[in-house]
Amino acid sequence: MKRTASCLALVALSACATSSVSYSSVAAPGARAVFAESSKFNFLGLTPTPFEQLGALRDQLNDQCENRGVTGIVAKTSTIFAIVGVVEKTEVAGYCAP
Repeated sequence: MKRTASCLALVALSACATSSVSYSSVAAPGARAVFAESSKFNFLGLTPTPFEQLGALRDQLNDQCENRGVTGIVAKTSTIFAIVGVVEKTEVAGYCAP
């Protein structure tokens, strides 16, 4: 009985949560959409996503636009909870500046 209760508790503790952002298009007609993503396993959820990782996403968007700049940037973060930690996934999208 205790083993079954323990298994049910482990299943209940592992869940998925997603935080999303709604937005309207801010791009000029014909603007090229760009996208970048990264994920990181966070043991026991003790350390937040480092700023360097977020800066790298910004740089990836800028590289896709050949350093012309990016406009209308939108970010989405999702967190998947596991028994020993969480997986934090960050996705960013935008449009190349004219």
